[in-house]
Amino acid sequence: GVIIINEQALIEDFNPACERLFGYYSDDVVGKNVKILMPKPYHDEHDGYMENYRSTGVRKIIGIGREVLGRRKDGSTFPMELSVGEARQGGKPVFVGIIRDITERKAAETAIQRSVTELTEFAYSIAHDLKAPLRAMQGFSMALQEDYADSLDEIAEEYLNHIASGATRM
Repeated sequence: GVIIINEQALIEDFNPACERLFGYYSDDVVGKNVKILMPKPYHDEHDGYMENYRSTGVRKIIGIGREVLGRRKDGSTFPMELSVGEARQGGKPVFVGIIRDITERKAAETAIQRSVTELTEFAYSIAHDLKAPLRAMQGFSMALQEDYADSLDEIAEEYLNHIASGATRM
């Protein structure tokens, strides 16, 4: 979506993509403060950011893309990527916001993180469950080597060494 606001933070243009994203018609929002599209705490802080920019020129978001939450007409929120640029229209500054809904990307990131957590827990569980049998294999192979060294042939000795070294590596 593309939205244009003036230096008083009033919406001047609200394109059809913004209508779909936020659930407002352009006629509902043009002339209103852009903070109606923001949940708390952004809603409460926005006028201060605009005033600070007008008086000091210090930019908080202009020229910097970032992830924020948008607020729809029904009050629900959604994650969005917001990039704001400054332009001139009729000799006056205006701010152009480019908005992209990133709900699907955030859901995918959450699913990936959940999978990573589950895999980590699974790997820990498997490692823990395998330690006892591996120690037993290692211990019994060493016991066989010590207790029956005289009665083992070269091949049996080699097999026991493979079992012990394999258990140690695992």
